[in-house]
Amino acid sequence: MILHIFSDSHSSAEISHWNKINNLQILTHQIEKFGILNLHDFDVHDGEAVCFCFCEIDSHDKKSIERTIANYLRMIQVSVKQFSIITIVYNIPHVERMASYTNELFRILCGAYGYLFLDRQSNDVTIWMNVNLMPYLSQV
Repeated sequence: MILHIFSDSHSSAEISHWNKINNLQILTHQIEKFGILNLHDFDVHDGEAVCFCFCEIDSHDKKSIERTIANYLRMIQVSVKQFSIITIVYNIPHVERMASYTNELFRILCGAYGYLFLDRQSNDVTIWMNVNLMPYLSQV
């Protein structure tokens, strides 16, 4: 099983400890700005998993956060629609006082899209991935 991680500098194994996730080949893809991605360009295939890591939502305004998250999820939807893959969204809140609101909004909307949601408050990311991702991978 291959896990593709799309992010800025937070996609590196040294920062996010992706390399400690068991039984997966991890491919990290650093991108400058989120937009619609042609996942074929990154050699993504059916049966794999993709994780979009967001750490740049730095608004202090709820309406701006809502608009940004909605736009990100629409871009993800367009990017993944041609694949049969597991889609994970990982949020690292930039503005700590808005973290709970941002994470709850991501959690609700990801559920509506059928995506798994992970945030920094999910304890250790590698533990979460090892415990929660593995059952999904066996279903693909």
